[in-house]
Amino acid sequence: MTRFPLILLFSSLSLTAIADRRVCEDFDGDTVVTEYTCPAGYREIGTVNNGGYQGGRLKLSDSLFQSIRDFGKETEAQRKEREERARRLGESIVNNLNEIAEARKERARINAWLEGFFPDLNQLIKSRQFKKWVRASKDRKKLLRELKNSDESSLEAMLKLIPEFKIEEVKLLYNGVPSVSTDKYDYFGAILKGEKVGMGAFVFRSGTQTQCFGEFSKNNINGVGGCFWAGSGSAYLGKLKKGVKSGEGASYFGDTGAIHIGSYLKGKSDGKGVYAGSNGNGYDGYYRNGLREGSGAYIYASGTRYVGGWKGNKRHGSGSIIRTDGWTNIVQYDMGLRHGKVQYLDGDKMVMIAAYEKGKCQSVRFLISQDNAGVAAKLNCKEQLPVASLR
Repeated sequence: MTRFPLILLFSSLSLTAIADRRVCEDFDGDTVVTEYTCPAGYREIGTVNNGGYQGGRLKLSDSLFQSIRDFGKETEAQRKEREERARRLGESIVNNLNEIAEARKERARINAWLEGFFPDLNQLIKSRQFKKWVRASKDRKKLLRELKNSDESSLEAMLKLIPEFKIEEVKLLYNGVPSVSTDKYDYFGAILKGEKVGMGAFVFRSGTQTQCFGEFSKNNINGVGGCFWAGSGSAYLGKLKKGVKSGEGASYFGDTGAIHIGSYLKGKSDGKGVYAGSNGNGYDGYYRNGLREGSGAYIYASGTRYVGGWKGNKRHGSGSIIRTDGWTNIVQYDMGLRHGKVQYLDGDKMVMIAAYEKGKCQSVRFLISQDNAGVAAKLNCKEQLPVASLR
């Protein structure tokens, strides 16, 4: 078997690394250096040797010796139990990450649809009428450069430029004179047997200064089109029903700089969608009535991700918090509050299990003797249970 050859192979390595001073870190990132084992509440993240810090986790020699010592202690039954536990915990994370991949495929599909929405985009950019319209504004010139310099059309630039220009283009077809004018709106377009038909535009007189263009039928926009809100600078490209967002489309929100691509129903995001905020946060997942609901992944600018269930824009049901420092929390939520069992993994090792009730930690059981004091204080748990060895 491989057990004895492994021990013989590394028995000749220098053991001086074990005597190096240890660099220890608590749950909040504070560090201490000691010649002995790390104090309670701290874990070893490296060593100091001849005045130099060996970054990362344990040095290579330390980790090898540790694994050999563990290998000698672990029975076959314990090994199988540990591997099965890791498989069950990992399965939840893998399934959730698969949902992220599916959401990305959906985003690519919608982007492809939007590119097909304006197959004449390059021709439009080169047209004399468009160039003249762009030259009237420094902001438009900047957006046009974004479109030209990008390998793929900038969605943000498209949303800022195209709806407004298309509305102006329709107006010019009618020399700026509306076909129908009421106290609520001006309509630029064809009239057939008393009905608005074909490509046309609405310019509403409301405070939001809403303007929409698209294919008219039954006196309203039903099909592909877009809207521009002059008051906020927001815009939309996609499908409309009775002049309201319905079906696939993309929105730019002028007040926040955010973009949403996905399905809409009665003017609100509904179904699969992708959100990208100007602050670096984003969401891939499902919506209902304009709120995050169902499965989805929220990605923070820091790199931390929550992958799991949502309801009414709040975390709900089971999910995983995947942090950039190597920790993963497998969590249960009840309308945004932690509720039930929460498992904490450091890398592939489960360190502790906490019990929550309506957002408050009731107890924490440590499975590995590290980070006890620091973690317990951070969780603000009422009760600490003794360490239980995983081996």
